[in-house]
Amino acid sequence: MTTAVTVSPYVTVPRAWEGETAVVIASGPSLTQADIAYCRDRGARLIAVKDAIRWAPFADCLYGCDATFWIRHRGVPECVSVKYSIDPRAAGHGPLLLRNTGESGLELDPTGVRTGKNSTYQAVNLAVHYGVRRIVLLGLDMGHSPHGHKYFYGNRPSHQQVVSPFAAMLVVWPTLLAPLTALGVQLVNCSRQTALRCVPQMALEEALEQ
Repeated sequence: MTTAVTVSPYVTVPRAWEGETAVVIASGPSLTQADIAYCRDRGARLIAVKDAIRWAPFADCLYGCDATFWIRHRGVPECVSVKYSIDPRAAGHGPLLLRNTGESGLELDPTGVRTGKNSTYQAVNLAVHYGVRRIVLLGLDMGHSPHGHKYFYGNRPSHQQVVSPFAAMLVVWPTLLAPLTALGVQLVNCSRQTALRCVPQMALEEALEQ
């Protein structure tokens, strides 16, 4: 009698960046191409979160939590880097799948991530799986610009706009800090403007020169 073998759809993130610095690039309106170039010139690993790939096509990883992003962009074929998502509906549209293991805290199993209600939080968890010692946040405004822009490229067309629950996201971020400290992983926020105050803020030059 042959026993059926169930193959898991989820992948294991390799510890390929042991001891390095990773920059998680969000798509807030404060993001600049100069900052991205600076990170690349300093040899940091780059994780682009969704549309940040427009300005960082050379990123080491592309992360997007929801299938809508992957379907809208047809799997982002111009990006040849490794891609990840936690949405099973994204399977077949480009990304490798990780498990959704809950909302708060930090997932230590390299087959999954905690959600934090936003892709940037999940990308931080992804960076931890890669084995980095420092994680730099960039373009994580968690709000609109003075001009009302939500993203560095402006706003999406009206039929694609969604309401981001920034207040709910901000509540979850503090639950990530103690687990990172326990692992000896430093998290700093180098976004030019940000509503995320629980993460230590630092100039980008200082963070990448350490």
